[in-house]
Amino acid sequence: MPFYEVQHTYPLTLPQKHAFAKAITELHSTTFLTPSLFVNVSFHLLQPRNEENVYFLAGEPVAHNNAGPNRVLAMVRTGPKRTKATWDDLAAKLEERWYDIVNDEKQ
Repeated sequence: MPFYEVQHTYPLTLPQKHAFAKAITELHSTTFLTPSLFVNVSFHLLQPRNEENVYFLAGEPVAHNNAGPNRVLAMVRTGPKRTKATWDDLAAKLEERWYDIVNDEKQ
């Protein structure tokens, strides 16, 4: 089952998380004809000096920077019909939806 982990340093509201989870689910389901029930999404706020979310670089702990990157990690099935071009297109659409949701002051 596809699992998407959204690691973010930008604080998100519950409606923003809901909207982005729905966007991920819809895009994955329509791109790969996967039932939406199979698509899992988890959110993790990465904060500086949080011992629960420790990040290591070169074997040493590094504090997260509030201005640091937001990222989506996808643990998904690969196959011959799932080309690099398909994944690149999906990633571009996810990035576009991220900015639509984060920049929408109504959410």
